[in-house]
Amino acid sequence: MRYRASSVEPLAPGVATTTAPSPLAPLDPMAAEEKRCTRTKAHDDAVAPFVSLFYSIHYQFGMKLERRMCHTRLSRQQAAVIWVIQSETDEDGWVRRRSIELALNSWFDCCNSRVSRLIKELGSPPLQLIIQRDSPTSKREKVVALTEAGKSFLFGMQRAGEAFFLNYFSHMNREEMLWGQRFLSKAFAAHRPNGKNSNPLPLPPARIDTLTCASNPSSN
Repeated sequence: MRYRASSVEPLAPGVATTTAPSPLAPLDPMAAEEKRCTRTKAHDDAVAPFVSLFYSIHYQFGMKLERRMCHTRLSRQQAAVIWVIQSETDEDGWVRRRSIELALNSWFDCCNSRVSRLIKELGSPPLQLIIQRDSPTSKREKVVALTEAGKSFLFGMQRAGEAFFLNYFSHMNREEMLWGQRFLSKAFAAHRPNGKNSNPLPLPPARIDTLTCASNPSSN
């Protein structure tokens, strides 16, 4: 592509000249980073404590919950297949096998041959929790769905999860748990397909300023 130079009148003698930056010149990396990062210091301070919760959420809580819901009948990888189907299914109850492959490769470093074995195990006796068939839109692609036994097993997993939550959060009252559910729903909505949640989050059951005053009587 050619560019035509624009005509510029010559400056008078003795007048300093300045070179205008080229419109095609790359942006200053530091300036671009400053422009991209718009978070305030207060926001950073609010986010930082979440990192300290990683161990408690992922290992102490998440894996215990996972074991409880598997009923000692499924491995973690088999259970993950069930949850991908339940979460990513279309209106007819089917999910692309490719979606399962991508998820398990990301979570467990599973190769496609390993996913094939998992699907075969889950679709064969004694489990028979899922079924696989050719995609109606592409003969080169497979789709997977839960069988009636699979739906029943998933229901049992969900009830076991509810029982686990009830015991694990027994030290919290109902209002606190409902607020926590709203917070998590809003926090993760933006990371799910078509999961935008712009509804404002209500104040927590116990106002932070109230707690601060209670813990520091001298501030009153």
